[in-house]
Amino acid sequence: TARGDVAVKTGVEGEGLSVATRLAYGVVRCAGRYAWGKWQEKMLRERFDEDEGDSWKYRAWRLSQTAENAHAVASFVNFCVFLRHGSYPTLLDRALGARLVYQRPSMARVVDFEYLNQQL
Repeated sequence: TARGDVAVKTGVEGEGLSVATRLAYGVVRCAGRYAWGKWQEKMLRERFDEDEGDSWKYRAWRLSQTAENAHAVASFVNFCVFLRHGSYPTLLDRALGARLVYQRPSMARVVDFEYLNQQL
């Protein structure tokens, strides 16, 4: 809808997420976390960090630590950008271009604080 020359944004503009994007989101969100957790458990159980500096286990452990630190920094930067601009709360959302939208834009979003005010 448009009022005059200015288009009113309802929060549901655009095509929406494709099936492939939804599938990628689910796989990365669920299977990715599960696989990363299992990898961490394996490294702890087999003590990858205690091997010599030239072994593949030690290199894998160092690479995992570097990836984890890079993810933490990127997540913090993304969170700061999210606080500033209000879109893409997670890195996965940003990578897939999945933004939060209202399911029903016509629904009233007014919160009644009358009960809270009575308690105060």
